[in-house]
Amino acid sequence: MEEKIKLRQEMKKKMAALSKEELHRRSMSVSNELFALPEWQASKTVAVTISRKTELSTDAIIQKGWAEGKDIVVPKVNPLDHSMAFYSVTSYTQLEPTFYDLMEPITSLCDPVAKKLIDLIIVPGLAFDQSGRRLGYGGGYYDRYLQNYHGTAVALAFSFQLVPSVPTEEHDCIVDYVLTEASLDE
Repeated sequence: MEEKIKLRQEMKKKMAALSKEELHRRSMSVSNELFALPEWQASKTVAVTISRKTELSTDAIIQKGWAEGKDIVVPKVNPLDHSMAFYSVTSYTQLEPTFYDLMEPITSLCDPVAKKLIDLIIVPGLAFDQSGRRLGYGGGYYDRYLQNYHGTAVALAFSFQLVPSVPTEEHDCIVDYVLTEASLDE
């Protein structure tokens, strides 16, 4: 879909244009919105990616989860069959760089976690709309994983990533919440 490609490029450009300070400030504001959610407070197991340098930072989320005794689980993707599994991570030393600059669990050091045990999953993406539709990075990993997922799915985004309508296809999954730092822009 050409519309998806164009929107992905536009969002990546906007994210790359943020200064380190602006990225940190906005990321903290969105993280605080997440921490206020009852679903965060009630969760025992939280799935989250390790953010890359131009993405909304997930470091504060991981640190707070560990401090609160939550089980933080991080995805490991299999590019051959486009599947994804989550592993419990208790330290950044249990991660290794993989393709596309992703930091993923070293599976020999981490325990796998079943989908049914994940209370809250933080779903990455490049663009979102108010209905919970999302534009991911194009691999379809989360759309496949979210099928038959019964916990809460949350997307974290900068306010400029919220668009009137995200182009979707039949297989695209929606999230329960899209949280932004919109109050900073007012």
